[in-house]
Amino acid sequence: MQEARFLSEVSNLRDYLVKTANVSPAKELLKQLTGRSPVAIIMALRLLHGQGFIEWEPETLWLTLEHDGISTTAEDRHKIQAAITLLKNPAFFWDSIVFQRTVQAFDEEVTDPDSLVEPHAAVMSWAIYSAIAVRRLDEEDNVVPEFDEDVQAFVAVCLRRQGFVLAPEYLDFSQEVLDKQWAKKDASFTKEVKDAFEHLDKSALAHTEFAEDPLGVQLAQLSGCHLYLAEKISSMYDDIGLLKSAPLVT
Repeated sequence: MQEARFLSEVSNLRDYLVKTANVSPAKELLKQLTGRSPVAIIMALRLLHGQGFIEWEPETLWLTLEHDGISTTAEDRHKIQAAITLLKNPAFFWDSIVFQRTVQAFDEEVTDPDSLVEPHAAVMSWAIYSAIAVRRLDEEDNVVPEFDEDVQAFVAVCLRRQGFVLAPEYLDFSQEVLDKQWAKKDASFTKEVKDAFEHLDKSALAHTEFAEDPLGVQLAQLSGCHLYLAEKISSMYDDIGLLKSAPLVT
């Protein structure tokens, strides 16, 4: 799992943030914020301004970035603020409204406080992966809370309406609630989907064709989520690689 690879490197990344003396890569990364991973953005901001930036008022941060020659769109600011909020107060894990807004922000959508959005499963999976990664970067409080019932129910409703019987990777905390939303007779089908997906060659998913039947539809949906997450994680490593290209103090 790439998550295990990332989490095993977190302490080294934290050390790197302290040791590096060249902030040019951080500035360059932040000058093109669209598509950047939340964890790389937090790392870049820490390289530029130290850990204390998470306590700044938003307006102070935006003005400081502008002074650094970095312009931000509304989507950029929402994504940055959502990542900072995860470090200060991880309500993402127990408040479905905060969860929804964070998912939207990490998907680079401007959130509307008066609307309820049901994000796609793939987008929710990436947001959860990103939230875990961001939390792990905090030296003092890197605990990743369990998802509370409120978020479990929200995710299950989204999955049910999108036609999933099996929760995709990183959304499996909602499986018990999701099961209750389908008829009991579907339990055996959920197991069939799970077994079939586990036996798929994940390295060949992009070229796999699925039958146009209930099982094939489920496998196609799960494969789409898996491929989307893999692509986003790969992009995250590209972002981190840009930051790690800076020479260290010796």
